[in-house]
Amino acid sequence: MKNEATLKKELLQRLIEKNYISEKKQELYGQSLLREYRKFAEIYGPVKEVQLNKKKDQIWPSLS
Repeated sequence: MKNEATLKKELLQRLIEKNYISEKKQELYGQSLLREYRKFAEIYGPVKEVQLNKKKDQIWPSLS
């Protein structure tokens, strides 16, 4: 698993691609994203890859 700083940066970067987040709030968003990712990973395990659902333009994690 990636270290937490790298993971937080990657999660935030993916969000910023389609959503504006002010520079002042990016650290707070990054912390929140990492916290929610940890909750998800506790239940389902870490995400191994992410696929784009082109019909709905949504991201779906691959749990396999």
